[in-house]
Amino acid sequence: MSTVNLLTSELTNLISEAKRRNVELRQSAETSLDVLKGFNGTNEDLFLHNLADNQAFITPFLISCSTRNAKYSAIAVQCLHRLISARGLPVARLDEVLGAFEEATHLGFDIQLKILQSLPSLIRYYADDMTGELIARLLHICSILQSATKMPVVINTAAATLQQIIISIFDKIVTEDQKDTISLPRTFEVPIDNGEKILVSPATYDALRVLYDLCALCEKQKPKLTQFTHLQETFGLELIESILTNHSQVFLRHVELSYVLRTRIIPLMLRAFSERRDFAITVRVTRILYLLLRTLLPILVVECEVMLSLLSHMLDPEAAPLWKRCLCMEVFQGVCSEYDLVKSIYTEFDSKPDKKNVIQDFVATLKSIISERPDLLGNGDSQQIKAGRSNPQTANSASSLALSSTGTLNSLTSANISTEFSIIKVPCIDHLDKNEPPTLPGTYIYYLALTCANYISEGLARFILSLSTNNSGSQTENPKQKRKLAKNSLLINPLSIEKQSQRQDVMISDSLVRHCWEDLLYVYSIFLNSSLDPELYHALVRSIQKFAHVAGLLEITDSRDAYMAILGQYSVTLKHANKPSTSKSGSNLETATALASGSESGASRKLSTVNNIVLSGVGSLVSSLSPNVGGESTNKKEEGSLSVSNHTMVATVTPNNTFCLRALLNLAVALGPTLGTTWFVVLETLQIVDSILGSKTSGISFNGRKTSVASTSSSVSRSKEGVIGDGTNSGSGNSGAEFSIVENSIKRLFESSVNYSDSAFFKLIKALLCLSAKTLGVSDSTLASEWMVKNSSKYSEQFGINSKWAIELGEPLFCIQKIGLLAELNISRLATTVDDSDLRVWDSIVDYSIKIGAVRDLSSDVRIHTTSVLNKIIKKAAYECSNRKLKAQGTLTAVKLEHLGRVERRNLETLCKEVQIISALPLVSDGSTAVTSAEAEIHRAGLETLYNILDQCGGTIDNGWDTIFKIINSAFDWTSAIVDIKLHNKKSLVDRSVKLIRMAFESVQLVCNDFLVSLPQNCLLTLIDTLYRFCHQVDDLNISFTSISFFWTISDYLKIAINKFPDDIAEPLVTKKMLVDKLTSDLTVSDHMMRSDAYFALWFILLLRLAAIASDSRQEVRNGAIQILFRIFDSYGELLKINIWKSCQAMVLPAIMSVQPRIEESIDAPGGQEFDNAQSQWADTMNLITSGFSGLFISLENVPAEDIENFWNHLIQYYSSVVEIGDPNLSLSVYKSINQILEYIKCNQGLFGKLPDSFMLTAWRFLIDQSVTANLDNANSNQESVTALVECYDPLYHFTQQSVSNSVIIESLSLLDKCMSIPVLPAFCSDRESMTSLQSAIMTQVKGFDLKDNVELASHVFKILARFAVLPILTNNSTSSTQTVNDTKAKYFSPSFIAVAVNSLVNLRDKLTHNETAAHVQALYDNGILLNLLEQLLELLKRKFDPPLISPTGANAKLSGDLQLWQLATNVFISIVRMVKPQLSSENNSSVKPKFWQVIMTGLSYTLGNGVEVNIDLTQYPHYEVFDIQAYGALREIVYPIMGAPYLMDEVIDQYLRSIFTISFLYEMKEENDRLALKELDPQRGLDQVIHRQVRGNTTPVVSRPRQALGRHCLEELFCLSSSYGNHSHSNEYENKWSSRIAHAALVYLLWRAGFALTSYAADQKLRGKMPMPKIQRIELLYLLRGLLDLSTTADHILRDHLSRLYPLLAQAIAISYRDRQVLVLLERIFDQIGHVYAIGK
Repeated sequence: MSTVNLLTSELTNLISEAKRRNVELRQSAETSLDVLKGFNGTNEDLFLHNLADNQAFITPFLISCSTRNAKYSAIAVQCLHRLISARGLPVARLDEVLGAFEEATHLGFDIQLKILQSLPSLIRYYADDMTGELIARLLHICSILQSATKMPVVINTAAATLQQIIISIFDKIVTEDQKDTISLPRTFEVPIDNGEKILVSPATYDALRVLYDLCALCEKQKPKLTQFTHLQETFGLELIESILTNHSQVFLRHVELSYVLRTRIIPLMLRAFSERRDFAITVRVTRILYLLLRTLLPILVVECEVMLSLLSHMLDPEAAPLWKRCLCMEVFQGVCSEYDLVKSIYTEFDSKPDKKNVIQDFVATLKSIISERPDLLGNGDSQQIKAGRSNPQTANSASSLALSSTGTLNSLTSANISTEFSIIKVPCIDHLDKNEPPTLPGTYIYYLALTCANYISEGLARFILSLSTNNSGSQTENPKQKRKLAKNSLLINPLSIEKQSQRQDVMISDSLVRHCWEDLLYVYSIFLNSSLDPELYHALVRSIQKFAHVAGLLEITDSRDAYMAILGQYSVTLKHANKPSTSKSGSNLETATALASGSESGASRKLSTVNNIVLSGVGSLVSSLSPNVGGESTNKKEEGSLSVSNHTMVATVTPNNTFCLRALLNLAVALGPTLGTTWFVVLETLQIVDSILGSKTSGISFNGRKTSVASTSSSVSRSKEGVIGDGTNSGSGNSGAEFSIVENSIKRLFESSVNYSDSAFFKLIKALLCLSAKTLGVSDSTLASEWMVKNSSKYSEQFGINSKWAIELGEPLFCIQKIGLLAELNISRLATTVDDSDLRVWDSIVDYSIKIGAVRDLSSDVRIHTTSVLNKIIKKAAYECSNRKLKAQGTLTAVKLEHLGRVERRNLETLCKEVQIISALPLVSDGSTAVTSAEAEIHRAGLETLYNILDQCGGTIDNGWDTIFKIINSAFDWTSAIVDIKLHNKKSLVDRSVKLIRMAFESVQLVCNDFLVSLPQNCLLTLIDTLYRFCHQVDDLNISFTSISFFWTISDYLKIAINKFPDDIAEPLVTKKMLVDKLTSDLTVSDHMMRSDAYFALWFILLLRLAAIASDSRQEVRNGAIQILFRIFDSYGELLKINIWKSCQAMVLPAIMSVQPRIEESIDAPGGQEFDNAQSQWADTMNLITSGFSGLFISLENVPAEDIENFWNHLIQYYSSVVEIGDPNLSLSVYKSINQILEYIKCNQGLFGKLPDSFMLTAWRFLIDQSVTANLDNANSNQESVTALVECYDPLYHFTQQSVSNSVIIESLSLLDKCMSIPVLPAFCSDRESMTSLQSAIMTQVKGFDLKDNVELASHVFKILARFAVLPILTNNSTSSTQTVNDTKAKYFSPSFIAVAVNSLVNLRDKLTHNETAAHVQALYDNGILLNLLEQLLELLKRKFDPPLISPTGANAKLSGDLQLWQLATNVFISIVRMVKPQLSSENNSSVKPKFWQVIMTGLSYTLGNGVEVNIDLTQYPHYEVFDIQAYGALREIVYPIMGAPYLMDEVIDQYLRSIFTISFLYEMKEENDRLALKELDPQRGLDQVIHRQVRGNTTPVVSRPRQALGRHCLEELFCLSSSYGNHSHSNEYENKWSSRIAHAALVYLLWRAGFALTSYAADQKLRGKMPMPKIQRIELLYLLRGLLDLSTTADHILRDHLSRLYPLLAQAIAISYRDRQVLVLLERIFDQIGHVYAIGK
């Protein structure tokens, strides 16, 4: 709600409330309301501000407050508050407003709170008008509301409001100071120092009077300005503190206010603090004193000196209770935490001789404080209370350390200083709400002492380090100057900088360090040996580190060395392994107390006193080593330490130790360039720590000499687990992280050496070398010992870890490792010989490392590790040299390049020297393998270093390759010694040789892969010989195999060189002597410019070496050699000129062809799996050779034909010898090779068109001479081998069909027949649905023969196809089955040849179709091939009713058109019969024709199913019947027109008719006699027997034959054939004769057939009676009767005369047919026709 609306509403309410009760109030309210009605709603702020001009507007509100009516007053106070905020009050009536508020203070608390809310706004918005009495009334209102009768919330709010108002009063002074001081009215006179007075402004005067009144009230005096009747002293002190806190700068600017401080406030505070006042007053006074020290020291120097003295005095336990002492310590804690304040105090007091040494005395006081109760400090070895632990027992123990407010110590059960139990949540100085002192831990004051010391160190470090860092960042353009500054950037002494704005402060800090470091060292040493929690201990160590850092920067070496020494002491804990550790705190604190009691002032202390302090700090450690060690001299201390030789010392690192160690490392990083011999403090400490952190060299004794692991494992604990478990002070439990940090710190320490100067770096290296020599016990390190004596540090012996224990407990390889690390980090120094200092470092490291590696008395691990470090240095130096070359490529001068070349040679010669010294050592005579293994490892590491150098910078090496190969070939020097050593040590030498060979070969790999171009050409032969040696070594198969591949690399390199010489060599090099002579002469001419003959000579040597390797007994080796050899030939294809090829043919190829399988050399005993494996491996080898020869032959495009033929003849001879071995795998590789060659010739006839016929005849003869047999042991390989052999036919036939005689090809067909007839299939293979690969290859070859105009070849092809077609029925079993051969126990599968038969029949059909010319057919007819085909096909027709061989869903069904084999054969049979029809119908009576007719009739009989054995249920195959009917129709159509020819024998016609007669029966004969009658050969006699024999009836069920349709068709055929009797419809007379001949014979069979039916009807019907006749029998009878009737009706009288022979049977039938009207009618009509015959006869 807006202010205007609120005022309107409240005035309306006020009018309503005072309508009758208070007329004056109502009237004034109405007036004010009328004023508000004039607001137009546009600018409310302006309207409200203008209300201040209306004096009467606030009248109703003032009247309301004066009535003391709560309701009226509430409305009025609310409205006045709004008007104050809007500045709408008339200034003239402010006094009345304050009076109204004062009247309302007696009403309800809500009104009181609203008044208190309005007062600050009043002084805020009317600050210029609120002065004098108005301020007094304002403060009086707050005083009224603070009375004890008010509610607490009102009292507290009034106190806060009062404080705010007082602050606002002083804010007015600040505002005035910001304005123009000249225009300010200064009307009030006030006193200042020296009895003077000055004029001040009203605001300042009000502030002075308020400040005077506050002091008066605190002193229980009457105020002058304010009308306070009472003000609590604590509140008054709080108000004073608030004024000083918020307006300290005002006091600095106004002397009148500072005068009040000196005259009233400080005396008041000092009196209060020096008296025994209660806790609440003392706390507030202390806060004010601390505030004055922090903010007003410059204007209160004398007073602050008094205050500081008083505070220091109160630290005495006799002067004040514990809580007050803690208050003083908290003040000093605050002072120490602000280093600027410390500097100011030191500047004002300590630095001036006439002043009190405040800071120095305080530090000395710290010594007294921590010496009061040693038992409360605890022992550093005791179990510490971990931060955050919630063990109830521990909590109770810690709480028992608390002291009462009177300073009395409660029952003590444990002593600890921790952040959990030694401090309080809220410092005493902040307990403003407490009237009694809090319960304080007994160790709280020690905690404060510790923090004070820490704050001093931290403040010093913060100031000094900031100056050093700022100066280290200076820029310079000169690179040398910049590098020099970089090396010394962290070591700038701030005192040495002339233009330094803080120089005075730096000098003050320097003085502080020089005068206080001894006392602080004492304090730190006491606390280091106390029981501190990790957090406090960490802070303590960090402070020591910072103080030492400051001392180092200020070049105060004594202080620096002492602090670093004590850190080194506490970085490791030493204990007896066989006795419990003793407490440290006793001796330490007793010595410290004695020193404190007899000590002089800090300014007059001597260094000896410092030594005693430090020694006392580490006294427990030394005393644990010897009872003679204490505050004695250095010599005595060392002597005492050495006397403890019968106890084993164990070094551990606790978390507290890690704090000290990290601090020591940080100091070494920061101050490293200036440490000099102080490095021994750091290095000896790190040597022990490194052994604890888990070095990789466990099992090395203390002095590095050979010792068993068992003898040393009990002496030193080297694992982190042992260290953590052994330490009694486990810290926070995060030991793993701490150790990781320590390791990183150590790493950072040595990384910082990059910035060292050359001299500083040499001192560090020399210190490490000397320490290593001492540790390892090297006897002749004279120079090292001398240097150590000259540069020994008194602090390293007095304060550091005892050197003897450092040697005993230290890691032996520590120094070596760190030398390697430093060399790696400073490799830029060592990689180039810039000046003598670098050579000094390099030679020192190299000489020392090589000497250590050659000392056999040292442990093997030490020797190996030392040389490995040297190798790493050499490697890094080589890298650096190479990098410099690459970076400055093209810009280096000749002198600089020569200089870098010398550096390269120096590196390689150093490595060679190392290897040679190890190689020169004699073999161990005692048979020990440890030394041999160690020296082998050193040698191997040297070779590995060479490899790394080549890998990284081999491309930049300009010279030194001779040294490189010398190092590589050193790997073979050990093999000659193997035979001369004892047997028990021979294995170690073999292992040594293997290691060296493997490592050396890696360098060879690099040379061949990357740096072959960089090699001098005279090194190529050496490289080939080296590779040959690597190939022939038998220790590592992979090396031999890989070495072979590099022959290809060298060959490729030679090829590039040979390409520069396009001409052929002068003459063939046909002997090895010629080869060597040529190579030697060419190399002698020039080492760098060889001729082409020399390159080819190298190439021939390379090939001969590979050919020699091809006979290796290891499969991988020989196979690799063969592959590389032929790849080289392939790549040199266009370069194989005539003389080059002749040279290869004379030397290289015979060497390859001499390779023969030598299985006996690869196995121990014949037979078994090992034999099979060796056989398989040699098969792979021979396959590579044959494939290689194939590829080689293909590449011979430019070679003369006679040379090609010569090569071919040798190759065939070689292949024949391989095939004769009898291994199918070998034969397979040979056949594939020949096939590949022939295929290439086939496809490139132009390239090989000039080859003589003898070339191909050799190939034909090779194929024909092959022996094909079934291999039951290896059926798969045998199949593949024969398949490859068959595949050779196609390219050979394609290329030679015009030039090779038919006899050769026909002779080869017998081989195809043998191949197809192999009775073995590959395992798990079937040829039912598809042909095997062998069968397919044979069929493809047979199909590919060109039979056009080649009857002879066609005859053999047709014959072999026919043979293939009948193979399924020629095998013992038509289904694929597994057979077991007893002698070999091997399983194999027999072929079914079904797919072969299908394809053969299809191919036979197709080829017959394409060769159906008259001449061709006649020739095939004459030579009997077609007759042979028909006879073969009959074999399939005869087996037509066997189970089906072709699946309806298989691949064969698709090819055959869903026909079975016999159906395909039937179709081919019909096709052949159709082809020979002209020959059969001719009158030429050849001897072949009767055979044809006999075969045709047999085929027709088989087509009808006559004479075929039935092995299936024919009812399941109705389509067979349909096919047979169609096939019979096709055959009848062909042969019937020519069957009546006179030359055709009657037997043929009878065979034809008998087949029809036999099949025409529709059901089986019931009587045995009937079945015998059917077998009668003479149909006439059979007819007579049927007519005249007596048949007995039978009513048994009739069994129908399955092929009814075919039977009816045959029955119909009999009638059809018979009906042509006497029919002269043929145009040809001969044909009429031929048809009558058949009809006459057919009529006899028809009557015989009808006789059977009538006889059975007559006999059976008598017995049936009224039982119906069987349906099939009745159908047959009706069909026969109708046929006979038709025949008798249409035939002539002669035919009817033949029909009359059935009269007896017809008569019998008609006699019993009276029951069957249909049969009776047919019989009657037949009788009518027969009657005509008799009538005619009569």
